[in-house]
Amino acid sequence: GGFTGRGVTLQMLLEDNILQPKDGAMSLEYMGQKFNGDLLADGKIFSAEVQEVFSSPSAWALRCKKIVNPEQKYGCGWSSVRYCGRPLDVYKNQWMRKRRLEQVSDNSTPDDCNLSTNEPVLLEPEPVIQMSMKQTVGDRQIIKHETLGNRTSIESVDKKIILSLEFVSSFFFSFSLFVARDPNLLVEAILFANIGKLQPFLISLNTTALVVMDVHCSLTRSEVVGYLAGQWDINTNTLTIKQAFPCLNRVTDDKRGQATEIKIAQSIESAGLCLVGWYHSHPLSPPTPTVQDIDSQLEYQLKLKGTGDQGYRPCVAMISSPFHHAEPSQSTSTSHLTCYWVSPPTESRPLELGRPMAMQYNVVYDATVKDDVVPKLEACLKFYRDSPDRTNFDENWSDELTILDKLKASLKS
Repeated sequence: GGFTGRGVTLQMLLEDNILQPKDGAMSLEYMGQKFNGDLLADGKIFSAEVQEVFSSPSAWALRCKKIVNPEQKYGCGWSSVRYCGRPLDVYKNQWMRKRRLEQVSDNSTPDDCNLSTNEPVLLEPEPVIQMSMKQTVGDRQIIKHETLGNRTSIESVDKKIILSLEFVSSFFFSFSLFVARDPNLLVEAILFANIGKLQPFLISLNTTALVVMDVHCSLTRSEVVGYLAGQWDINTNTLTIKQAFPCLNRVTDDKRGQATEIKIAQSIESAGLCLVGWYHSHPLSPPTPTVQDIDSQLEYQLKLKGTGDQGYRPCVAMISSPFHHAEPSQSTSTSHLTCYWVSPPTESRPLELGRPMAMQYNVVYDATVKDDVVPKLEACLKFYRDSPDRTNFDENWSDELTILDKLKASLKS
């Protein structure tokens, strides 16, 4: 370990070919205003609006935000600036994972780091963890939302102060900093009932979508991602998830990724459905949203919210954990699945992380397998058949079941 994200520069990402110099590649949206910039070969950003060169994303972001809001004091560059439409944080996380993989294996090469990651249409996938399915990925602690703090304190703390803190205060302050900065930190999702509120809308989930999600997430040890399509009934306040659409492409194949999204959009439209959410997998860890999952979900909620009552449409996220071993008392062959929605931060605390809320849903059992299900499953099987990160279904899931038996039991339910 040792890669915390502090000290990473655009120049480092350029040297490792994570980014490429490009005119107009950089963008920033703030309070309805959009700014554009060029990524230069030396890792600096040339701003088209102010005709200046900035040495870091935060410096450029702060300058742009001050143009709109002179009282703004923080740039938050890596999270607010985008490269070719995607947040810089995504590329920084990719660079750090690459470094971690090189660190843990003397035989690893830069190419190895990209062999087994799926194209993150909505989320940057986690690195592949090659281990027995009967093992767990350490004890990933789930943090309560109220312990996270806000983004202001994170951006304003000087690194020297952190390093100089001693004893107990140093430990707790550094831990708080780590919690708020780590995009892969698991954050507890609670039910609305736990805070004395009603769930804002009802959710129905068809088994057609469940089957596709379960098989897709079970075929590989890497994270996968896909879209959810259905209908929103404003009269009954019910969101119905009718179909799931796997995104089958790799992180290095941008052209295939764009083609996949276009094809999915066309399929959703031809089925008379609309986009209602997304799903992804946590292969070996709990189906609990990470900090990055929360930020991503809140972004999609805002994109789909529409205007007025007629244009409004909710958006939900689902996380499947096909190989996570829960407590022995809760052991089950059924894949663990969490549906969540994010409650935005209040106006008085705008820099707080959104609160993930676990959403209850009803399962609607389809009488027959829909015609489009088998082709989707066959496409998934074909895509992962020769992948180095594919699941070995002959491997034991437990003392009594192989992974294939486990998947059969999950689908049967």
